[in-house]
Amino acid sequence: MANRFNVFLANPAPAAERIGFSFITPRALPVLAAVTQGDYVDRLRVVDQAVDEFPFDQVGPGDLVGISVHTFNAIHGYALAREAKKRGATVVFGGPHASIFPEETLRNGDAVVTGDGEIAWSDLLADYAADRLQRTYSGGRAPGKASYRRVGMSCRSIDISSHRFRRYAAVRSRAPSARCGCRTAGFLAFAQPTPSFRRFTTSIEPVSVW
Repeated sequence: MANRFNVFLANPAPAAERIGFSFITPRALPVLAAVTQGDYVDRLRVVDQAVDEFPFDQVGPGDLVGISVHTFNAIHGYALAREAKKRGATVVFGGPHASIFPEETLRNGDAVVTGDGEIAWSDLLADYAADRLQRTYSGGRAPGKASYRRVGMSCRSIDISSHRFRRYAAVRSRAPSARCGCRTAGFLAFAQPTPSFRRFTTSIEPVSVW
């Protein structure tokens, strides 16, 4: 029988930067939340530390904490990992910094996902539930609509409201024909309270800087 556990997805930030809202929605949070599925997942909690404190009091032995790190916030991600591991949780790192320096992140966590995590995340969850978590997972690059169908995006309710996120993550989707009625849509998740899709046929002219 597969183990059951809670999943926490976090964007790390220091307390000094926590002002109750964020200027941009971290891409990794809604995208990974959309592919966090399986009967073994009891509860999913998504936390942007730039907005909210991480709920360490809710983390317990056997829980899984996924932390997406850029170079500028990696040190805060490692601090978050230490606190989570003190409570018996397993920590997985991903994001640009983890993809470039996987060995460094492995010194602070239990596993690392390189490349686009939405491809490898489902396999990682299944491995963790079966007590066979690997140290490294390669997500590679999401190739488009074929992977969108393979992953099977699920609808998750995430609090991405306009008063908490002042700017939305508008990123070109690799699956432009896909549609989803929830708050996380497509691979790169137009993270808006009401998602919208537009097809652009013109290019942006270069901007001169004096």
